[in-house]
Amino acid sequence: MPHGLRHTEWALQALAPLGLDLRQMMHICVLIFSHTKGLANDIAAESEQQQDTGLTADEFMSTRAGDMAALNTPEKLPMLSALVRSDDFDLDLDELFEFGLQRLLDGLEGWLAARG
Repeated sequence: MPHGLRHTEWALQALAPLGLDLRQMMHICVLIFSHTKGLANDIAAESEQQQDTGLTADEFMSTRAGDMAALNTPEKLPMLSALVRSDDFDLDLDELFEFGLQRLLDGLEGWLAARG
């Protein structure tokens, strides 16, 4: 708890020069924290699964390939099935984090610009 409070204070101090009220600054802090925590939970779950099974996420998914193929057919899930068949997508959590954070920051930048 003390570290979380100090981190929140640090973030509020960083946002202070933007001229926002404390409520708006806190909303931005929670928005970015929520994004970070959401993906951190996924990374932790992957790590726990690897520790429990001895398998990496890719290895674990390979053991479930038959089950996944039965669920993910073009008839049932046409878009998701096409994505998986394309071999063009890797569910990389670091990449997802960076993509999401950049979109959040882009949105905040637009919101701040619109405020003048």
